Amino acid sequence: MITVAHLVVLRRPTRNEDASDRLINAVLAIEDREFFQHSGFSISGMVRAMRNNFERGELVEGGSTITQQLVKNRILGSEKSLLRKYRELVLALRLERYLTKHQILELYLNQVAWGGTSYGAEAAALSYFQKQASELDLSESAFLAGLLKAPGRAGARRWRGRHTCRPRRHR
Repeated sequence: MITVAHLVVLRRPTRNEDASDRLINAVLAIEDREFFQHSGFSISGMVRAMRNNFERGELVEGGSTITQQLVKNRILGSEKSLLRKYRELVLALRLERYLTKHQILELYLNQVAWGGTSYGAEAAALSYFQKQASELDLSESAFLAGLLKAPGRAGARRWRGRHTCRPRRHR
């Protein structure tokens, strides 16, 4: 007998003003601390990524800004090549000329994968904590921002339905 599993993708767009400042600040702290200072790419991020890749002898990080990640996810795809990285850089610079930082951040927050089948901050907040993105507290915001580094490895199914993360117990 053959069965077909239906994959339900949860996607709910939100505006920056409808997301909590705690979530936005947590995402910026983890993904791109220099977001409001750079023009689409970060030289220090690229140098750090090259150094780490060289030390490990493999591609382990890309040094991409939020703008570059948006370009990669929405336009170019995830191929690992120097040509794709060059195109990503050029398109990120163009995007920064046509959109404001707040528009770029809003697009990013609405399209990024937050683990499981949740795409966008609002969908992630509802999926993990059964609340709106505007209602997230600091620990919930930090948890969601942490998912962005590796949404597939976060054990998303384990966390579904938990309303708060358990505090660490010291014995």
